Amino acid sequence: MTKKSNGDGWKIAGWIAVSFLPMLIGLGAALDDCAGAYVYGVTPAELAAEPLTRTPKQLAHDLSNTSVKSNRVRANFLVKAGRPYEHADFEWNSKRLDEPSSLRLYADREAENGPVVMRALSRHLRAMHGTSYVWSGVSFNVDDKRGDVWFKVDPFVGQRPNPLFARQVEAAREVLLDAAFNVPMKVSEREVEDVLGGGYPTGDLAKLDTTTHLEQARAAVLALFPGAASSTATQFEIAIDHPLVSAVDIDWYNGPSGTISSVRFTMVRSFDSSRAMLESCLEKKLGSPRVLVTNYAAGTKSYTFPVGKTALTLDSSGLELASPRWDSATGKPATYEPASWKSIFGALDACRDSAEIGANNTH
Repeated sequence: MTKKSNGDGWKIAGWIAVSFLPMLIGLGAALDDCAGAYVYGVTPAELAAEPLTRTPKQLAHDLSNTSVKSNRVRANFLVKAGRPYEHADFEWNSKRLDEPSSLRLYADREAENGPVVMRALSRHLRAMHGTSYVWSGVSFNVDDKRGDVWFKVDPFVGQRPNPLFARQVEAAREVLLDAAFNVPMKVSEREVEDVLGGGYPTGDLAKLDTTTHLEQARAAVLALFPGAASSTATQFEIAIDHPLVSAVDIDWYNGPSGTISSVRFTMVRSFDSSRAMLESCLEKKLGSPRVLVTNYAAGTKSYTFPVGKTALTLDSSGLELASPRWDSATGKPATYEPASWKSIFGALDACRDSAEIGANNTH
């Protein structure tokens, strides 16, 4: 056998280095690319398809690359599949271990996905303004910078089992995964409105019959707004799709044949900077208001728009619908005039675009 010279050895080593250099460079890049991810794990589509009627052990068994700690299961995403999110945490309430009550997506440390996912969430949760959303046992939250996003559903409401728990968890999961990964939703937007309070069209409030008595109030409200929240037998809170109002709270007089006694509006944070534009729009729809200086030094005023026998007031604190007057002839509370009610909520609905322009100018 002929012995190879050192020169031949160096030639072979050089050939190997040249041949495998691209592979080594590619491997290094792949390893860098995989930082914070895993060569096997779950995909967003698998998270969307996984049945939620699972205990922690069952769900951990179903999914790849998981770890279990107490009532929490962490599922790591397959490399690149979950970007910019690294892993997802499911969590169970200790009193209900048959279905997770929370799902949280953790973003990469370098991610700055907060504004993106907030906008995506608000497409479905139209009453969401800012980094958090709370409605009747359901909450969504977003880290406004990095973009961690999560929901939580309370399996108990008022010490009693939440009758909407399973539907809320399912709808919340689909909304979350659509916002984070654009995974197509299987639940309808109406289901989101009904179980998550996503925000009913503002104009639908004009359809509520103001002559409805307390005895029929629940049936009447739920027929139009199945997702309305109710803490008492006389009060209903309805999430609406309006850029400056997140919800409307309607109360009935607590007595035989009681009628609507008051209406309260929950304003969003951007209301203050958009108040002047909303006032201008309402004036075009409802006519000139009565103006009252409420704080001369601060330059604040209130604007009251008379509509039939009622009035809508806009001031620094928000909107207020005057309570119906007492009917001296019958000795009973009067009702909101149906025509006035329709005009007011029709005007508020028509002022969406002007309000949106004002709200957008604050960003």
